[in-house]
Amino acid sequence: MVCSMITLLHNWNREWCEQTFQEAHSNWNNLYVPHPIPHHNDPTFNKHVDVDRFKPHGYYLRNLILDLHKTMETVATEPLEQVSAGVVRWDPGTFMKPHVDNPAGWFRDYAAIVYLNDDFEGGTFEFTDLELEIKPKQGHCLMFSCDGQRHGVKAITSGVRYTLSCWYQKNKR
Repeated sequence: MVCSMITLLHNWNREWCEQTFQEAHSNWNNLYVPHPIPHHNDPTFNKHVDVDRFKPHGYYLRNLILDLHKTMETVATEPLEQVSAGVVRWDPGTFMKPHVDNPAGWFRDYAAIVYLNDDFEGGTFEFTDLELEIKPKQGHCLMFSCDGQRHGVKAITSGVRYTLSCWYQKNKR
């Protein structure tokens, strides 16, 4: 079992976050395709673009992902394998109900969220069982273990929120 871990880094690669935000925001209409799972296309749900769609864009995004992987391994104190990663756009009115990132049949040990911008209102991240709320700021990097910690995102009330979300599993080598 994974030990509970929550780490919040402030001003982590803030310049790369700004550049990634600019790349995502200016190219979003060309990058986004509707999700194959219908409920993900609900207007109250965030929009996710897999990082692979950012090629040939995404110079700063690739650097963020590489540095995030190293940082995650340092914080987790073990080798990790990235399972998935994506840039997420949260329009006004979108939110995420409390959930866990490792439901039955999934193989996620750790999650990381990098806040790419902060010119929006709402969108507070919350660990519901811990009664802990985090107000996103550009350059914040939130890392946590996926061991049943319920979390969610409150509704965006104005502006557009962009995040980089990554999930990891313990390296089985």
